[in-house]
Amino acid sequence: MRFYPFFLECSKRETDKENKRYLELLGFGKCGMIIDNDDGTSTLVKEKGKFKIPITYSVQMHDELNQMLWTKNNEFEKLEATIKESMKQWVNVKKRDQLRLIDKYVLKLECDMKEKKYRKGAITTAFLLGMIKPNDIVYQDFEIKHINTIFSKAFTNNGSGQKSSSRRVCEWDAAPSLTFRKYVIS
Repeated sequence: MRFYPFFLECSKRETDKENKRYLELLGFGKCGMIIDNDDGTSTLVKEKGKFKIPITYSVQMHDELNQMLWTKNNEFEKLEATIKESMKQWVNVKKRDQLRLIDKYVLKLECDMKEKKYRKGAITTAFLLGMIKPNDIVYQDFEIKHINTIFSKAFTNNGSGQKSSSRRVCEWDAAPSLTFRKYVIS
């Protein structure tokens, strides 16, 4: 284990507690990727680049280290903002995330757990089969607010304005049944 006094000197001048702790760990070689060269110099390697660790403290080198460690890259910020903006639209959300959001939506519904299982199965199946279109899903603030389809009507009332029971959901689920034939290949 190597000792790097430059990082300890930088930590003394740091005001943020987390940054100070990180610099102390770097000073004792316990954090980050530090490569020791044959000529006795050391280099800190980060995603943003390399930093040649000086033996003695200087304000200029401290500023370079701060620039590398704590300053955010504008390209990454722009990319992050673009991803967040695209995630605001349902069609841009990945399929596995859509299924997870459907699960969260069903869990928030006001019904017993047995009925939630039926609803989740019906909605997930309909979604995977393409029976629920992106226009049918009201998606805001990274969550599903409502699903506008015959599924939600069948789940919310049985024609009389009353909440449906699990039995109603089961009967409704079975109505548009799919028949599967067993084929034997000989």
